[in-house]
Amino acid sequence: MILEHHMKIAGVELAAAERLAAASKWLRKEREICFYGDEQFIPTEEYTEGDSLRAMEDAAFVLNAASSVILGIS
Repeated sequence: MILEHHMKIAGVELAAAERLAAASKWLRKEREICFYGDEQFIPTEEYTEGDSLRAMEDAAFVLNAASSVILGIS
């Protein structure tokens, strides 16, 4: 959705919109399995420190982008 409408959001370039879309998709997918689980998926055994860092970096990027748009700052 954001890729289709990024031009309407002041300050969001295509590259940022693509990263927002990818980060949001990945975070949503991972959140679902963590919340609802799977009998053959044990989060503490499946995730690495790199996964944690990616999740934090992606979440921070999304938060900063959203804050910039909401507050009208760059």
